Amino acid sequence: MWGADDFEKYQTARHEAHAVPTDHAEGPPVRLVADMLQHEERENEHSALRSMAEHHRATVAAVEHPGGHDADGRAAIFTSTPVLPKWMFWLALITAYVTPFYMMRCWWMTFMGKPRDEHVHHHAHEIPLMYIPLIVLAVGTVVSGYVLFRPMIADASRAATAAPLVMAIDGAQHTEAIHLAHHFLTTGVGFAFLAGFFVAVMIYRRGLGTAEAIRRRAGFLYTLLERKYYFDEIYHTVFVKGCLMLAAVVRFFDTWVVDLLFNIAAGITERFSAFSGRVVDAFGVDGVVNGVAQTSKNLSEVVRTPQTGRIRNYVLFATAVATAVFLVLIWMGMEPGPVAAAPQALLSG
Repeated sequence: MWGADDFEKYQTARHEAHAVPTDHAEGPPVRLVADMLQHEERENEHSALRSMAEHHRATVAAVEHPGGHDADGRAAIFTSTPVLPKWMFWLALITAYVTPFYMMRCWWMTFMGKPRDEHVHHHAHEIPLMYIPLIVLAVGTVVSGYVLFRPMIADASRAATAAPLVMAIDGAQHTEAIHLAHHFLTTGVGFAFLAGFFVAVMIYRRGLGTAEAIRRRAGFLYTLLERKYYFDEIYHTVFVKGCLMLAAVVRFFDTWVVDLLFNIAAGITERFSAFSGRVVDAFGVDGVVNGVAQTSKNLSEVVRTPQTGRIRNYVLFATAVATAVFLVLIWMGMEPGPVAAAPQALLSG
């Protein structure tokens, strides 16, 4: 068992990596550390070789080549494009050469040349568990091309090129041009992966120097490709800014037209309701009702005042009323009736 001092020596030796050769190491712990470092380096080299091989198989599987899983699919596309607009044919042809180029570029820059970061390169390794999905994908890549999709596109396959009877993809467009296209596919497209691989190796075999020189000479073309034909800028200008501008217009219309009209209508309604409540309702409806009630109250006060409940007051009131009536009759020149003449007859008799 190692002690604390031995563990510190091991950590120091790991940081110094190649500073302790095996044949010059002194002491069992240091010699053991050196052996472990050399074993670790060999494991990293083997891991890097395995990763390089796996990545290379994935690169070959992803590009168009005779016998590949996508050879039949690409053949079907190319045999259809000659009877379609020419730009579609050239687009598919350029894609057949570009795909192996960037796949080989990715593989070459990953595993060839000097690493940009020695520390990361020294410790980088794949997880063994990742071999499982790679194997599944590799098997599916081969099986899907030959078992599942090959009967559907037999006209574009190598068997259809030599066989007298083929499966027609589209009867209306099954013209002589489709058959003639097979001869071009065998040479012009079938080995496009070799041209793409060769161009990628020639450009990146010495690092990024050649690529940088091509970039400077390409000028606007490189900028156009780097900016993805300015699709993001066009999308941002047309759709993002367009939507923002439309939102601003809608907000302006909503604020200064819809909200303004509704606010004006609400203000008029509020002021009319205030006028109706404070003037019409207070002095009109409530004034009439309250006026009738107040008049009845005042009249009752007038009628109630003479009602004292005393008999002499009632006699005095009746005498006053009779005197008033009598005086009114005299004032109007009317002769007294029998009731008034009776006292005079008694006085004269």
